[in-house]
Amino acid sequence: MNFAYRPLFIEDKEAIFNLLTNDDVSRYQSWVIETMEDTEAYIHQMLSLSDKMHYRVIEDKDSNKLIGICRITLNHKHQKGEIGYMIHPDYWGNGFATHAAKYLVQYGFNDQGLNRIYAVTDIKNTGSIRVLEKTGLQREGLMRQDKIIRGRYRDSFMYSILKNEYRG
Repeated sequence: MNFAYRPLFIEDKEAIFNLLTNDDVSRYQSWVIETMEDTEAYIHQMLSLSDKMHYRVIEDKDSNKLIGICRITLNHKHQKGEIGYMIHPDYWGNGFATHAAKYLVQYGFNDQGLNRIYAVTDIKNTGSIRVLEKTGLQREGLMRQDKIIRGRYRDSFMYSILKNEYRG
C-alpha cells in the first residue's frame, strides 16, 4: 500500500473522531473522546504541543484515508521520548503500527539526538507488545495499577530502547 506520514490538521477531525471512538482502538486508553468537540479540543491540544511532540497522521496516498496516527513526545532535557501509535482496525495486520514505531524511533535517535525512547502499553494489548518487541524495544518492567480505564485499575508494561542498542 502506498502511504505517507504527514502533519495533523484540524480538517482531520472527522477521521480522527472515527479512529478515537472505535471500541477496538480505545479499549486500552485512559481518556475518552465522545463528541466532535472533544476531538477538536484533542487536535488543538496536539497542535499546541508541536514544540514537544512530533505528531503524524498515517495516510493512504491512493484514497487519502486515515490509516492511523503516531507521535513521539520529546523531553530534550533528559534526551528521551515516549512513542505511541493508533491504527484503524481496517488496517490491522498490515505492519503499519510496526512501521510507525520504527519511524518514530529513527526520528527520535537520528533527528532529535535522543538517548532513550520508551513506550507504555496495557499488559493485555498483545498487538502493541508484538510491535514494540519487533521494533527492538525491551520490556523493562510492570507498572502495577498504572491507569484507570473504564473505572478499573489496569497494569502496564514499560518498554524502551537506548541509542547504543539501536540498529536502524
